[in-house]
Amino acid sequence: MSGRAKKASAPRKKANGYKMPAPIPLGEVIHDTIAKKKWRIGPSIGVGGFGEIYSACEHEGSPKKGANYPYVVKINSSFNPDTISLLKKMLEWPKEILFPVLDVTRLAIRRKDINGQIFDTTYGPNFVKYLLSLLNPDNLAANQMLAMRVLVNAFSDLAGEMLVLAARESLVHCIICLTHLNNNAQIAAASLLLNLSVALAQQPDIAELVDCILHLLNRLTDNEAYFRGLVALGTLLAESPQKLPIQTKIVSNTQLHNRLKKDCNNSTSDANLKKISMCSQEIIKLL
Repeated sequence: MSGRAKKASAPRKKANGYKMPAPIPLGEVIHDTIAKKKWRIGPSIGVGGFGEIYSACEHEGSPKKGANYPYVVKINSSFNPDTISLLKKMLEWPKEILFPVLDVTRLAIRRKDINGQIFDTTYGPNFVKYLLSLLNPDNLAANQMLAMRVLVNAFSDLAGEMLVLAARESLVHCIICLTHLNNNAQIAAASLLLNLSVALAQQPDIAELVDCILHLLNRLTDNEAYFRGLVALGTLLAESPQKLPIQTKIVSNTQLHNRLKKDCNNSTSDANLKKISMCSQEIIKLL
């Protein structure tokens, strides 16, 4: 037998310019840093536009021979920088057909490398301004909702988070001025305010953010959105170095304060209402 080491497979490249990852040998063990598990790779199932999908089984507790592979693992390809340029061009489409591009963008920026390119110092500031323009009350409701989702996912990495935080005053004003919010838009707005609250909880100048949260909470009809709004308010109330102004705003907001007290006594088996009740109890304790 030859003692020569087997040469590693070179990355493959698809016709669209994406560099495909090198094939993973059968039985290779990979470490999932998110789930904190080790997976043993089985046969390849197929190759898509953005990577290769393998069957897999848990490394611990699965027999090394004759193992079943009940799970799937996707190995992502590295993206072509030209794709980002194309995405930026697509974001210039007319607002009437912009919805699917915003949807792709909100997913793409969850990747650190793409987030850094979309929210770089050259393109990023103008892109945030453009997203804020989509929140104008006369814009399409679908664009408003997706623009907020893009801004929510901008917090996936530091580059996006810093630019959104830099525009927080304009962003808060835009949310207050939104006139019609369906359930999905309510959840997007509440999620965005929650991200802002976590990032700014210990800052001294959060009065406008508090006002915006209180204004939104009085308008929300979706339970999940209302819960996220309560978490945002509770985060500020618990962590802010200036609690008294926040406490005063909540107590003087009769509509919200009465609902908080009512929800505290809501003994329900509904999971969504139960978490609202528990959150309301915690806020009342902090007043």
